[in-house]
Amino acid sequence: MTKTKANNPQDPKDSETPKEKILLYSSSLQLKESGESQDNQEVTVFLKEKLKSSLRSEHIVVLSGAGTSIGFGGKTMAQLWDVVNGNVAEFADILAYVKYTEEQIDLKNLEHLLSFLQIDKQNLENKQQDASQTIKFINSIETEILKECSFLLPENAPHDLFLRKLLKARKNVDPRVKIFTLNYDMSFETAADRIGAVLIDGFSFSQRQVFNASTYDLDIVYREKSRIHSEESFYSKVFHLYKIHGSVSWSKDVSSMISKEKEAVSASEKAVLIYPNSSKYERSYEMPFFELVNRFQNALRKENTTLLVMGYSFNDDHINRILRESVKSNANLEVFIVKPTIEFINPLLIEFKEWIDGGLNDLHIIGLKFEDFVKQIPEVIFDTENIREKIIKK
Repeated sequence: MTKTKANNPQDPKDSETPKEKILLYSSSLQLKESGESQDNQEVTVFLKEKLKSSLRSEHIVVLSGAGTSIGFGGKTMAQLWDVVNGNVAEFADILAYVKYTEEQIDLKNLEHLLSFLQIDKQNLENKQQDASQTIKFINSIETEILKECSFLLPENAPHDLFLRKLLKARKNVDPRVKIFTLNYDMSFETAADRIGAVLIDGFSFSQRQVFNASTYDLDIVYREKSRIHSEESFYSKVFHLYKIHGSVSWSKDVSSMISKEKEAVSASEKAVLIYPNSSKYERSYEMPFFELVNRFQNALRKENTTLLVMGYSFNDDHINRILRESVKSNANLEVFIVKPTIEFINPLLIEFKEWIDGGLNDLHIIGLKFEDFVKQIPEVIFDTENIREKIIKK
């Protein structure tokens, strides 16, 4: 991977300054301040050149959090709280049951509330006491979360363009792009359908799609062009999707078989999700979540890898641990963290800042919304006959 500062491109279009202000915290450009003093044109040129180089990496890995869905159907934790408050008739009773204070209510932390209820349920069951009321409260909240995450991705969402740009940048013999998402929604599935892409998500290709991790080891080729070591025989529009916290379309039957439905399931007790609560770390060690997290960890250990982290809040300890260890141990890992604002509040981000200040030039924190970042990704197209790349600037 190229680690040096990029030269100015010849194409004048590449120097156009975008309307949105780009903030960048990167050792490579010696931009150590996230204030308005940054030269937006300089940052834009540097970022495009860095991304153009990184898209040529052998492995492309994406980590997507809630921020990639907010504004396109997804909701923040506070917005989910308001929905639950308006739709769950007994919500006031739930708050009174857990003895929530006014200050706690004002925080609108649904994960904190569900954690209280889960702990209460566990304590009652340990004492062999009736936990039906608590279970009812939990199911009411989780049902609303499930419904709110079962939205249809709007036409103006940037997910279609994001997938197009990533898939165009790959030669047919390159390893498939791997997208790991913490979201329950079906945004990437919908975008894949719209652009005619095929996603491999760990489910079988049978009539009843059941989870089978070995599916990730399969690929798709053109049968009529199939030749050993022939680059063009591989179908180009294919990527891997790993839904680390489950999906609104996953369901579990009485035999614990996990299936993928065509539409979102309606019953929270049948949905295969890691709901936001204090037990989510423990649940990540259950199947199929453990398999998906393990594959995320393995993906970040490979040489010549670029990782795009988008819309992630850095509030999941098990994910943070993998990110920290990967940046520390993999000298051939380039990381782009995309956030609406550059703030160093989270312990891991503070640690990353210190590494950048210390001269680590493979770590870049970008202050942009997901949709604005997608616009900055250059379109890199490979000519599969001559193995010649064309850079399209719009």
